[in-house]
Amino acid sequence: MRCLWSFRLAIFFILSASVVMLADEGEKRSPVRSATQRVSPHDAAWRGQFPQVTSITFSLDGQWLMASYYRSAMNRAGTDWTVWTVLWNLETGKRLRFQKPLQHHVRMRMGGGAIRFSPSSSSSPDGKRRASADIRGIIRIWDVKSGALVRTLRLDDRPTNTVLVAAIQCYSKFGEPEANRKKLTRLVNRAASRGAKIIVLPETAVTGYLSADLKKTWQAGGRPVSGGLKGVDPKDVAETVPGPSTKMFGNLAKKWGIYLTVPLLEVERKTGRYYNTSVLLGPDGRILIHYRKRDPWKWAECGWASRGDRGNPVADTHFGRLGLLICYDIHDQAKVMGRLKIDTLLYSIAWVEDKGSDWFAKKLPAIAKANKFNIIAANWTVPKAPAPKWHGYGQSCIIDAAGKVLAKVKGNLQEEIVYTELPLPALSPNKATPTTSKK
Repeated sequence: MRCLWSFRLAIFFILSASVVMLADEGEKRSPVRSATQRVSPHDAAWRGQFPQVTSITFSLDGQWLMASYYRSAMNRAGTDWTVWTVLWNLETGKRLRFQKPLQHHVRMRMGGGAIRFSPSSSSSPDGKRRASADIRGIIRIWDVKSGALVRTLRLDDRPTNTVLVAAIQCYSKFGEPEANRKKLTRLVNRAASRGAKIIVLPETAVTGYLSADLKKTWQAGGRPVSGGLKGVDPKDVAETVPGPSTKMFGNLAKKWGIYLTVPLLEVERKTGRYYNTSVLLGPDGRILIHYRKRDPWKWAECGWASRGDRGNPVADTHFGRLGLLICYDIHDQAKVMGRLKIDTLLYSIAWVEDKGSDWFAKKLPAIAKANKFNIIAANWTVPKAPAPKWHGYGQSCIIDAAGKVLAKVKGNLQEEIVYTELPLPALSPNKATPTTSKK
């Protein structure tokens, strides 16, 4: 299969090198048919329906950027991939799209003469800027020295100043971290393959929070648990940070170049204390934030969770300032995050609520609006059978800083990923490079 794909790419580059676009008025041009190739439906499925960028090139004067890509069209026989080329004038923002490959020497009527491009270089001629494309065909131009995101270009007609984010809603089996990690890996791969750059998982998704019937909780060191709950010792499932899960999901974050939360039950070996923890991993796989839940929910966590002692750390990223909260934290810690001026709250939840509650529909959006930050809210769900006799599961959603629910799950008793585009904040150079701070 690899050989076949390499052969197809070779055909594409041969075609790319053989076509010159002449747009001078009065010059005769014979029509050039778009280069197409057919792949199997299986191949099309893993590539998705996104443009497949094959090259990015700056012009020698640094004023133009050229990108070549494939665009797919499904039919009964499989998928046709058509070669397109886009030219952007980086000074005026003008965009030109051609349904054909272009040579690196392009003659046009715009400003006279030809535009000359360096041979397949994603760096500007002066070395000050670098361009990269993600899986959705979004091209970002970075300032090499400061790491600042200076421009975003899209191959489609959607706004350029957005980032795709995802909240994963799923059920984690109580006390089965290995099975949970496999499920979470599958879901993260799915979200990342759709182009999500920030992905949030539910509360203690690695280890499980409570049993689905709300009858079992964690219990450490003989601490009392709430009435009606049976305690289970977490010593066999608790992890250190860094530890097995942060290593495994760090490799996954690095593979896709994403920001990923990893919520787990943490043990601090030195003290023997347990924490309800969420870790933010960066695109290089490293830990950006290590957060311990500041306000454990007494009913479910009094038997094991110590109060978080690491403050409210934030991370300044290419997609704005990010912060973490876990479930019950939202009542008192949201104002803290607002004062820290985060752009987006990555919110991991295992909610339990009364029937008919308007928490996700009204109260959570009101918190987003009052504190002026987006919320990516990933809540747990439970199996459909036996039917749960309690409420609060599901309802995962993404809310903007104006308090508008941009996207929400279609069902509460099902595994689902909710996606939406969030606006990118205006970044100053000193906030553009990923950093962390502990508040």
